[in-house]
Amino acid sequence: MKEKLYIANDVECTGHILSVHSVISWGACIITPEKISYNEKIRRGLTFYVEFKPQSNYYELEAMRVGCVGLKCIKNMLSDARYDTTSQLFEPKLIFEALEKYGETIQDGIKRFMKWINTLTSENTDIIPVVNTTFFDSCFIKYLFGISKIQDPYGWSGLALNSLYKGYTKNLGSKLNELGIIDNRQIAHCALDDSMLIADMARELIFYRMVNSK
Repeated sequence: MKEKLYIANDVECTGHILSVHSVISWGACIITPEKISYNEKIRRGLTFYVEFKPQSNYYELEAMRVGCVGLKCIKNMLSDARYDTTSQLFEPKLIFEALEKYGETIQDGIKRFMKWINTLTSENTDIIPVVNTTFFDSCFIKYLFGISKIQDPYGWSGLALNSLYKGYTKNLGSKLNELGIIDNRQIAHCALDDSMLIADMARELIFYRMVNSK
């Protein structure tokens, strides 16, 4: 029997239209049965994070205000209101310029992701991607692998955490915050921090609630 490795994923984009808007950043985090702190996850190499060069110049302003909040490439520029996503002076064009200068190409980012994956898996590993919602993150991740022409290790299956929780509770109105997981993100809407929060919620649901309900 293959060993299952669950990986939480989150992407931030310049808008919602696949192949039109750019993927800004992608965060991934291994979902472990044991509870692990934010800093320990990073120290143990259980996380992956990349910021990409823009794939187009198209954007939606509100998407930029959300998706650019935690970008590492502008963290030393936030004293300038033009880089502050909450400011009326916010200029998305400057974010594009920073990403073009400091971001990775999709090819390089995907290669680095594959190197990370390969240190954690073997031929006996069944990789199961986990996303918050299916119709956004997973589509853009597939898009990234398609552009890079690198074989996607996630395959064609995976888990949508929102849907999984609704099925577990047998209530279509259920919300993931009912799991009671403390939101310890340092920056909300940073793809890395969001993936780590998703991993915490998935750990509680998959390894505790669903196991103990059998």
